[in-house]
Amino acid sequence: MTLLAIVFLLGAAPARAAVTLRPPVELETKITTVKDVLADPEADAGRVHEQAQAMFDQAQNTHHIPVDGLGYNPTRQDAAAPGQKATIKSILDTYHTLTAAEPPSPLMVDEEFERDIVKGELRMQEINAKGDMGVDGENGKAKVLPDEALAAYQWQVGASEAGSVVFQNFFPELADWTGEFATETFAHEADHAVRGKEQDLEHADHVEREVTAMRKSWYFITHKITDYSWKFAHMAQQVMNNPKAPAYVKQTLVHIGKILDNCGTPDGCKKYASALYGDGEHHH
Repeated sequence: MTLLAIVFLLGAAPARAAVTLRPPVELETKITTVKDVLADPEADAGRVHEQAQAMFDQAQNTHHIPVDGLGYNPTRQDAAAPGQKATIKSILDTYHTLTAAEPPSPLMVDEEFERDIVKGELRMQEINAKGDMGVDGENGKAKVLPDEALAAYQWQVGASEAGSVVFQNFFPELADWTGEFATETFAHEADHAVRGKEQDLEHADHVEREVTAMRKSWYFITHKITDYSWKFAHMAQQVMNNPKAPAYVKQTLVHIGKILDNCGTPDGCKKYASALYGDGEHHH
């Protein structure tokens, strides 16, 4: 049995220092500038685009968003029904809903990624339907995840239809803290599960496996979670400043932040994955 695990490092430097969050920006000034440009009947389209891009680039990288000024609350979507605690089933349902959502713009769609995301979600549903998805060690089963692991896909060479996905026992609580962003792990393991069924995992080295999986995570977050940058910055600000937030939650946000920073390109993602898995061990 082979185990591909997403793990994190509790002994790392303080989590807040690892997240790229810039100081507050004067968004209202930026918004006013864009409005003034748009109101000018002789406004140049290039200038409008330039001003708008500058505003959004800064807005998405700040840890403080003046909600009143924007009339928008960037709160992330919960991974459970209102008033309920998250479960693996409720997170899977959220994952399904996000996968089925229309892309924010046809111009942003990568058809190959879209096909892979849909294929991955269907594979996860298949695994769940067989009873091969759940919390590690539940129902009297032996634990297979090391303490530092977040989740893992298990498969056997030559058994393409087999395969299971296990999550750490704190994963539902992690989803209570991170909401829809917990589905990033589902997108990651889904890529492993698809490649396992297609008998492709055994032919790839460890870093290459993780690069493809983290690239799927990056695409899922950036194309399936509406206003992901606003939501992530807002959530990170709240969690990193909350002394009650468990270390594993903060470390998971650090990892997601690094996926967003590095995995938009294959080379960037490979550099990050090599730092994590280059020696054959798991380090995030």
